[in-house]
Amino acid sequence: MQTRLIRSWKSETGMQRIGMWSLALVLTLTFAFPGRSLAQTEPSTTKLSFEVASVRPNEKWRFTSDYSLDSDDSFVAGKEFFAADASLSTLIAFAYKLDLQNSMLTNLPKWASTQSYNVRARVPGSPTKDQVREMMKSLLAERFHLAMHFEKQEKPVFVLTLIRPDHPGPRLHLHQSCAVEGAPPKSGEAITVLDWLPCNVYFALDRPGGSVFVAARDTTMQQLCAFLSNVGGLGRIVVDGSGLSNAIDFGMEYAKARLSAGGEDANSSSEPLESALKNQLGVKLTPQKAMLNIPIVDHIGDLTEN
Repeated sequence: MQTRLIRSWKSETGMQRIGMWSLALVLTLTFAFPGRSLAQTEPSTTKLSFEVASVRPNEKWRFTSDYSLDSDDSFVAGKEFFAADASLSTLIAFAYKLDLQNSMLTNLPKWASTQSYNVRARVPGSPTKDQVREMMKSLLAERFHLAMHFEKQEKPVFVLTLIRPDHPGPRLHLHQSCAVEGAPPKSGEAITVLDWLPCNVYFALDRPGGSVFVAARDTTMQQLCAFLSNVGGLGRIVVDGSGLSNAIDFGMEYAKARLSAGGEDANSSSEPLESALKNQLGVKLTPQKAMLNIPIVDHIGDLTEN
């Protein structure tokens, strides 16, 4: 049994590099959390920056962070230091408050998603999370000469909607509490409740028969769409059209491998993702085109010396 805590949704390829479900996802993937999809943080009238900052390449790829890099507003205020080991794509996603960063960032070189960097910085005062994002923007501009802009473009998408309006599926509920009780299920045990799962993380558990169980508490439909866009293998961005604005809890189990056109996957005893979304969460994906605010990298360079 393999247990994974997934956050942004973030992410390498949204999150930490996952291969084919082999590693923990950090969506940026580090993930979960009422945020604004592809929203550009409002510009600050005063340029903000860290007091002292060190940025160095990691010899081995890894993701760690003692600071919330999610696109939401949740974080532990008052921290004196910012510390993270992450790819440049993850740091950009944090700075610009992107949910769908890996599937949407344009003109980003491959090394920006594969090279991990050690970032240590002193945070002045008691800033908000958005103010720390502005500090990260300044750091990225100084050390990597990063320049970006956003551009409206029409893209093929999937729109996620409820099959029955105002009536979610049996494994999708409005969030009630973050109280944690009990322990995670053991291999092969039926998963009927989520009280054992902490809030604000995306959790993935390998299950018998070639399937995976994914769950989250105190997340949003928007962030579920970001998760599906980054790691669902659907081939399109997923945008929220459910009409559910409140926080949600959900859990679903589905086959890791997508079904072939010729029939069922012999290595999986679970339904594919699209069927799990319909039968377990009560939602469907409809192909459409939509205008999206695309983040475009104008310039990025090698790391300059500290």
